[in-house]
Amino acid sequence: MSGDSWWLERPGVGLSQGDVVDVLGIGTPVHPREPLQRKTFPGGAMAWSVVRDEEATDANGMLHMLAKGRLHNAIAISHSCDIDKGERKGRILVCPISDAALLSETARQAVFAQLRRSLFPLPAVPGLGDRYTDLRLIQPFDKKALEDRPRLASMTQAATQRLQLQLMGFLARYDEWPAPDAAATES
Repeated sequence: MSGDSWWLERPGVGLSQGDVVDVLGIGTPVHPREPLQRKTFPGGAMAWSVVRDEEATDANGMLHMLAKGRLHNAIAISHSCDIDKGERKGRILVCPISDAALLSETARQAVFAQLRRSLFPLPAVPGLGDRYTDLRLIQPFDKKALEDRPRLASMTQAATQRLQLQLMGFLARYDEWPAPDAAATES
């Protein structure tokens, strides 16, 4: 599949699997864990301060903690059927995307030939160029936070099928990996 057959002319209506979303803050908790609690300090200033675990849990049982991360464009990994459900408080799986130019030429060729299960190629993303995503970095994101983010691109059906096949191969560790072009045209 060439890069121009991966993307629709313009993003589709509503968020779907394979959509590229504008910049999100994506990260992980620091280690060792640093629980946080929002406090009001003298003079009315609000800030987060490090506390014990039991003090950091809010009324909903959520633990607030320090995290580190980067601003990334991301690709929607959740299936479109799960995204379309009317749950406003739902979670959507996303994965950060990176510039393929940062890879060595050998690594880049392996990624774009789909020889690395954990790395999925994103050729010629409109407005961004060649990108890839590391499926080991998939994480949930609040649906309501994604609703406000612009979508930069939407995958074609064939490209979405390739993403689905790569996700299955990555998560299930299939020993026999179907040829990407054959698999996308079989359905």
